[in-house]
Amino acid sequence: MTGPAWTNFLAWDKIGATNATYFNSDFWVTIPTAVDPANIQALEYDIFAFNSPYEYMWGSECVSNAFWQIWDELHGQWINTTLACSLSQNVAHHIQWWVHRVDGDTSCDGYPCMWYDMLGVDGVYTQFEIAHPAGPIPAGWSNNSGLNFQLDISGAPEKTATILEYIKTVNFTEIGD
Repeated sequence: MTGPAWTNFLAWDKIGATNATYFNSDFWVTIPTAVDPANIQALEYDIFAFNSPYEYMWGSECVSNAFWQIWDELHGQWINTTLACSLSQNVAHHIQWWVHRVDGDTSCDGYPCMWYDMLGVDGVYTQFEIAHPAGPIPAGWSNNSGLNFQLDISGAPEKTATILEYIKTVNFTEIGD
């Protein structure tokens, strides 16, 4: 992706409507050495399930040389975890997320909870057990599920920048009703 400061590029793969309650994403990413790391603000990896009337967006991002963040859908904000994130260049990194929801639960500010269970990075697993609220599904959206991958250019360059990430061997598992 090439663009000015704060440009984002989102790619997604929609799998279809689901009533699943447990989800796992499993993939490999490589940042080539041709990319200036100062131009990367964040690398985002999301699992989504749109189950009317709710939007479950288990968002996660590796903020460059900072922390992994997770998404609070209802309040529209990123929340820092305590897990540092620094994905070295020219190395294939194995990233895995496990998340879930509970049918009928509305204990997160009156909305269902989106549970972030565990993150695996290169064979090191961190258990979170953190919940943030889902939000209302946007008008006109239909039930669906899948994965998002997003590249975010940093604001530091204040010029046009190019960032690149290779993603391969993507597996997505949905378990439950």
